[in-house]
Amino acid sequence: MLSWISSVIVGPAVKRSVAIAIINAISNTSNIWTPYLYYNKPRYVTAFAVNLAAAVLVILCALGTRQYLVRLNKKLDDGEDLGPNGPTAVQIESGFRFQL
Repeated sequence: MLSWISSVIVGPAVKRSVAIAIINAISNTSNIWTPYLYYNKPRYVTAFAVNLAAAVLVILCALGTRQYLVRLNKKLDDGEDLGPNGPTAVQIESGFRFQL
């Protein structure tokens, strides 16, 4: 997910680096709280339930992100402007597409 999102973020290098740093920091917070979920051995029902819920949530987020990027690519194909947070004119001229 991190490499996919980092290839999708457009804009200046400062914006990309800050976004990647924030994503990386948020994704590493699980190292803090997950060890506390593994209690009541040998079954670890709470930990496995949280792992399952997180996996389902990540799959749903990935599908939602993909659908959003498909819509943005369709707007680029139609020649619509994506606003100030979209790709620059130089990127559009060079054939920029959001990676699916």
